[in-house]
Amino acid sequence: MAYNDPWLSVDPSLSFESDALLGMLGLWEQIRGGRRMPARQDFSPEMLRAHLGWIVLIDVEPEPLRFRYRLVGTGITQAVGRDATGAYLDELYAPEIYDTAISAFRVLLARRRPMRAHGWLRHAEKGH
Repeated sequence: MAYNDPWLSVDPSLSFESDALLGMLGLWEQIRGGRRMPARQDFSPEMLRAHLGWIVLIDVEPEPLRFRYRLVGTGITQAVGRDATGAYLDELYAPEIYDTAISAFRVLLARRRPMRAHGWLRHAEKGH
């Protein structure tokens, strides 16, 4: 399954170009073990220390489907120019781009596996 939009591509092949992302994937696989996915409580801030500034935790509310930023790392906050921690995505993104903004999360929920999403992001009144 792949999703393509002028500003977002979802790549389920996990063709990471970053050593940091490859390291995170290795950690995820190690912690997952024989299970489909690791649980949130399987991770500790200590084991993620090198990545904390670039991690986003998103809560999923199933009925109706909503996404809320539980945590946005400081590296991301500085790059984007805002801290969206605690905010719902449907309150942050304009209605005309909301479905595209959450498309990667929908794929992630369906697959329940790591994935790579990349592209030109338009949010916080900026392009990234």
